[in-house]
Amino acid sequence: TFIALIALVAVAFADNAPYRPAPSYKEQPAAYQYQYAVADDYAGVNFAQNEARDGYATNGEYRVALPDGRTQIVTYNVADAYSGYVADTFITLLALVAIALADNAPYRPAPYSPAPTYKEEPAAYQYQYAVADDYAGVNFAQNEARDGYATNGEYRVALPDGRTQIVTYNVADAYSGYVADIDLFHQPFNTNKMQVCSKVEKDNHSSQTFIAFLALAAVALADNAPYKPAPSYKEQPAAYQYQYAVADDYAGVNFAQNEARDGYATNGEYRVALPDGRTQIVTYNVGDAYSGYVADVRYEGEPKTFIAFQTFIAFLALAAVVLADNAPYKPAPSYKEQPAAYQYQYAVADDYAGVNFGQNEARDGYATNGEYRVALPDGRTQIVTYNVADAYSGYVADVRYERET
Repeated sequence: TFIALIALVAVAFADNAPYRPAPSYKEQPAAYQYQYAVADDYAGVNFAQNEARDGYATNGEYRVALPDGRTQIVTYNVADAYSGYVADTFITLLALVAIALADNAPYRPAPYSPAPTYKEEPAAYQYQYAVADDYAGVNFAQNEARDGYATNGEYRVALPDGRTQIVTYNVADAYSGYVADIDLFHQPFNTNKMQVCSKVEKDNHSSQTFIAFLALAAVALADNAPYKPAPSYKEQPAAYQYQYAVADDYAGVNFAQNEARDGYATNGEYRVALPDGRTQIVTYNVGDAYSGYVADVRYEGEPKTFIAFQTFIAFLALAAVVLADNAPYKPAPSYKEQPAAYQYQYAVADDYAGVNFGQNEARDGYATNGEYRVALPDGRTQIVTYNVADAYSGYVADVRYERET
């Protein structure tokens, strides 16, 4: 009876309900810039890229050294939201000129060989993926198919306010540019079945009629409807373990890490071979949700530079004994110890092997600052920021985690 009374009140007030527009969100224009370069003579790779964007206006350049000695340069830009992606490709031929032998070398005409030609194959592919992680609160998916210039795709993501944003895009040919259509829905989507969500009606009158219909249906079924409690989801504690090791004698790097987690309880160890011959070992743990991150840093081995210095001093001492009888008195030379000063950085990103890490460090005397980051198998990035202020304060490390969005 009570449900029936509520339903009748809803019907009576459905036509007079005040209009409330859906909340609007101001989209911030994208603004960024980046650049990188890789030159590895041993592996025979040399490429670089830079890009800057302010709103829709985008400019960039990508260059790569080809196996035949040429360098391919792709300059691209997007002027606004309508003009599409425009790319221009240049190929430059690298020539070697023997200037030192030019005056005396006999003339020998080079044999004629036509420049190689490359037939550009039209791109053709298709892919799709979906991610649904209730623990992390992320839910998104994408699919795309391309045949030559003709491209069609869709990307959808669950927003924090409960809506689902769907971007449908296509490129018809080489001239029409990128065309995108963006829709927002109020119900979250299912990434497993890719179900399309019910679209929010813009007409307030239609919404009121639908509410009245639901109210009448509730009156008819109120007495006989079986009780069904709302589904509950038990949050699962995080549980994982991983380990990796890198030993590259050619590049002079040697490091490894292992970590195991069960809920909040976490234990791990990271070790790296230092340039002076020692091994730095960081053992860390988290006891529970309140105790925080606890790290212990220790070193194994002796510095090679210190041993070499001792050997050098011993050699000078023996030479001094042999020449002591006849040599005129000369006070022992003094050496002013120079404070250590250096800086370095490196990065490794290998999608095929699934590793992505990097480090940078700068030192001036005892003052040292650095950062080490590594992509973890669960999608997060572990970042260790460390510093040494002076000769007495010791090594201080801060560990945090970032998750890619």
